[in-house]
Amino acid sequence: MTGVEARAPLASPGLGPALVSGDTYEADLSKGASLDALARELGLESAMELSLRFVISKQTVSTALVGYSDMSQLDSAIRWVERGPLTADQIARVLEAT
Repeated sequence: MTGVEARAPLASPGLGPALVSGDTYEADLSKGASLDALARELGLESAMELSLRFVISKQTVSTALVGYSDMSQLDSAIRWVERGPLTADQIARVLEAT
């Protein structure tokens, strides 16, 4: 979701088969970069903020599985979630983009 090729120090090395057939790391980078650009258009910090706030916007979603490499990432996630769900207009933009 970061749209940045560099991996976090504790991230897996990306070896082995893809979790979802047909997806590639390069396509994932491209999608992350486009969602990051959309997030900034919407006045958000990043695609990560967009993702977390999109999830909490959906009342039918009870759990989001996320991973953090360091405490600053967790601190950011807490800050973003405290901002609350996305607006209806922001949700519509995300759905149009995906």
